[in-house]
Amino acid sequence: MSAKLSEEDLNDYIAPGPICINPAGSSSSNKAASNANGTPSDELEVGQESSEPEKVSISLQDCLACAGCITSSEEVLLSKQSHTVFLDAWKQLQGSSKILVISVAPQCRLSLAQYFGLSLPQMDKALLNIFASVLHCRYAVGTELGRVIAIQHTNEHLFKLKKQQSINNDGNTKRGTPRLCSVCPGFVLYAEKTRPELVPLLLNVKSPQQVTGSLLKQTLPPEQEIYHLSLMPCFDKKLEASRPDAVEEGVDCVLTPREFLAIMQELQIDIKDHLNVDLAASAHELSPPGWDPQVHWASNAGSSSGGYAFQYARYLQSLNPGSQIHILNGRNGDVREYRVTASDDQQKVFGSTSELYGFRNIQNMVRKLKGAQRGGRVVVRKRGANKGDSAQNGATMQADPYEGEFIEVMACPGGCINGGGLLSGESSVKRRATAQVLDERYEKEFVELDPLNLPLGSASEKSYEYEFHAIEKSTNVVSMSSEW
Repeated sequence: MSAKLSEEDLNDYIAPGPICINPAGSSSSNKAASNANGTPSDELEVGQESSEPEKVSISLQDCLACAGCITSSEEVLLSKQSHTVFLDAWKQLQGSSKILVISVAPQCRLSLAQYFGLSLPQMDKALLNIFASVLHCRYAVGTELGRVIAIQHTNEHLFKLKKQQSINNDGNTKRGTPRLCSVCPGFVLYAEKTRPELVPLLLNVKSPQQVTGSLLKQTLPPEQEIYHLSLMPCFDKKLEASRPDAVEEGVDCVLTPREFLAIMQELQIDIKDHLNVDLAASAHELSPPGWDPQVHWASNAGSSSGGYAFQYARYLQSLNPGSQIHILNGRNGDVREYRVTASDDQQKVFGSTSELYGFRNIQNMVRKLKGAQRGGRVVVRKRGANKGDSAQNGATMQADPYEGEFIEVMACPGGCINGGGLLSGESSVKRRATAQVLDERYEKEFVELDPLNLPLGSASEKSYEYEFHAIEKSTNVVSMSSEW
């Protein structure tokens, strides 16, 4: 075994850190007793009980501003964005002018369908019926419209960078360091808090969750107050909604299928009681003005994490008539490259883009990109042939994400279809097996649209960008190991 291989390389889970910048400051009630002239006194006041120190309160914003850990503690998440918090807010909506709006990621719909043993259309029927008849939701949407905008903006940003690089290199086709997808908040937090060298490489396009929130606010009248609940496959999506540059989108609460199941149990909702509805009519009735349910409830070709890498490869192919896309596998199933070449000469590469999932692969990516940025020699372990395409000279074409233009990075092994909030079981073996089943169902059951040729009008003209920055570790820390 290589001396450089450590236990960290074999583990995709990163635990919260044991420190927090939120100091356990004493309150005014804990100050020492004073004499009448204001000077401290050593005397004890008879009958006066000593005050207990106040419990430290940590917000999601504190977690985002702290480099002590990569993801927030479960205690913070549960106290700020949990199903009980949503139910309390939901009860307050009854009889008020504020309306409930729900957006649902496609992975969540499929996970719930698998859990209840239903087809995707059956699960969609049940969800829409529950949203309307039980939760009294006014609008319910899928996140595909937001994803299409994210894909289109990703393609535009990457091609602009590609042209700029070509100008800087006087037309030379030499490629630079690839840009990194930023729709996974777990990876973004990892980069901002522990890998500052990756921050300039993050492509600052917001995720479908936040774009959907922005679209809803654009669609509805400004005076209409809404409470936006978003169902997402990952707990870190809660943190994304709490970013300072994401608050304006108005995603009030993010829950996962696990937590939605808890809502169903608490409200005693039986899924079988909500299957007898007309899906098309329900989807149309719950769609906001101007929203086509055949669009926002659909999906697109590519990975079950969004297909950003594949759609950029398609975009490059459309700019180079007669070209073809080669799918190249990496050293494991979580690395894949889409290489666009001339149809008559596979050595003529127009561009490439890749998928890279899981922290083991992310750690390897960090090492490779560090070596590339320093201009040093990067040692790559020799590996056997894979199932990718073959070049004209008969040699196997190997997936090489680090020589491409863009990497679709996801923190979870297997991508978003293996998100921690999905109903996939507790053990890693069962979760991965369920993720494989969901991935196969994802490809078969969703209606696919073409995000490259979908006209969106003024909705796509707005800028949907983040401002990423490295978060420096604070020296003003207090140990929280007993509570985290």
